[in-house]
Amino acid sequence: MNEMLSRFVNEALSCLIIVPTTVLCLLPMKDKMKYSIKNVLPLFLGVLVMVTVIVSGATALLPVDPKVVFYILLVPLFLAYRVIVDADMVKCFATFLLSFAIMSFCKNYAIMIDAVIHPELGVPTFSTDGALIQLGISCAVTAAIAYPVAKYGSHLINGLPYRRVWLISIVMSLMFIGFNFTVQPVHYQTLYLNRVFLVYILITTLMFVMLVLMYTVFYFIASALLKAGKDKEHISVLEMQKKQYDAQQKYLEDTSRIRHDFKHSIIAIKTLAEDGDIEELKSYLDNYIDTFPSRSPVRYCGNYALNALLSHFEEQAQQHGITLRLRIDTDNKEEAVLSDDELCCIVGNILENAVKASLMLPENNDRRISLSVKADDASGNLYIVAENNFNGKVRCEGGHYYSTTKGGNGIGLESVLFTAEKHGGTATFYHKGKVFCSDVVIPLK
Repeated sequence: MNEMLSRFVNEALSCLIIVPTTVLCLLPMKDKMKYSIKNVLPLFLGVLVMVTVIVSGATALLPVDPKVVFYILLVPLFLAYRVIVDADMVKCFATFLLSFAIMSFCKNYAIMIDAVIHPELGVPTFSTDGALIQLGISCAVTAAIAYPVAKYGSHLINGLPYRRVWLISIVMSLMFIGFNFTVQPVHYQTLYLNRVFLVYILITTLMFVMLVLMYTVFYFIASALLKAGKDKEHISVLEMQKKQYDAQQKYLEDTSRIRHDFKHSIIAIKTLAEDGDIEELKSYLDNYIDTFPSRSPVRYCGNYALNALLSHFEEQAQQHGITLRLRIDTDNKEEAVLSDDELCCIVGNILENAVKASLMLPENNDRRISLSVKADDASGNLYIVAENNFNGKVRCEGGHYYSTTKGGNGIGLESVLFTAEKHGGTATFYHKGKVFCSDVVIPLK
């Protein structure tokens, strides 16, 4: 009975590693929390108590490996984690596994110390001292890396939508978890054979250093991808501005040429009219009309960058038979809260998503896009609202929409959401039948 109680207590203490692990999981998700801490705490404590009781009870009463039971019961813990945070499944799983990969190293070091204190034991009968040491090491590691995990982890969670990159993180974490699971000794006496203990320490330390280095490299590569995406958006805006500038220059040159030749044209028209040569006059007028600029540049608003962007998408819409309705009422009030790049990022990504969706419709279908940008003084908000027809096929996970095109990843909408939340606003995406809607609200300063 005493032995059973002792095993129950030991395993209960071992299960408390869930506490620092959960903290590590939540730190990078600080901007993705669905609920406040006070609302999350009861759910977390409930799952923790459930996992602790089941693992400890099963270990004490049944001849089962506690590690197996523990890993099985990680499923409800992960489900609780998914309820708490509003993030993509892949991001959640990557963060969850990385936290447990770090904690698995903490357990290995606790095993080393426990083996020195209780050399007669083994991992299945983790001592009370070992369980407390494991909890202490886990809490110390969590405290040491809390700040960089919260700062740099949230940076990637908020801004990096590339699923393939996060899948790489999952594979790396599984590799380290598998290593630690494999090298843990069944009996501590094994460590005292020859130089096994020293080799165990060296290999574990080397793998931990490798984890730190690999995820440092991962962060820099991911940050480079983020920067490249932002640079691409900036370059795209500059290219649109240049295109708009060139179009205006051509229009001015054509208009100037027409004004210069106007007198000569009037003389020619007068001469043909006096001669009564109606057919020749008609032919001359037809040719003369063709020399006029086909379309003058449209001024949608006073923001040059946004105007260039809208002109670009207007041209695209005309080329592909898309009806584009624009209602722009800002008076440059958006400049008080958003930079030109950020405003163009939001509007450009929304319109790009809408154009791609429209092109997936048959040409004889009703291709329509509407966009409204309004700075409302009464509410003190900037509203960016858009609707577009699409084929009704969607890929939505965890409230996040992803591109249904081959190789698409939904980075555009993620970028809109990130920019809106950065300024204390919201970005909501939803569909009604075969109409996709984008609603962005950002407070004006």
